[in-house]
Amino acid sequence: RVLSLRELAARVGTHEKRLSRVFKELTNRTVFEFVREARLHEAQRLLLESAMRIEEIAAAVGFSSAANFATAFREYFDCTPSACRQAGVERSGT
Repeated sequence: RVLSLRELAARVGTHEKRLSRVFKELTNRTVFEFVREARLHEAQRLLLESAMRIEEIAAAVGFSSAANFATAFREYFDCTPSACRQAGVERSGT
C-alpha cells in the first residue's frame, strides 16, 4: 500500500507542506515522483536479478496492476519490462 502524503509526513515527524517543500528543494522532485522512481528502480532490479513474473514484480513494488506498471516502466525507462529483462539476459550471456 502506498502511503498518503499526510501519512508519510506524520511518519517522519513533520507536516505535508514542509515535507513537500524540503523534498522539492533537495531532490527537485515531489515526494511522489521520488517514491515512484524508487519503486521503478526496484522493479528494474527485480527484473534483472530474479525470476519473478512481471505481475509479481508489479505487485511487489506497489502497482495496482501489471498494465499500470508496464506503462509507468515504459514511460520512465523507455522500454517495456519484458524488453528490459531480455536485454539483461542478453548482456549476461545466458
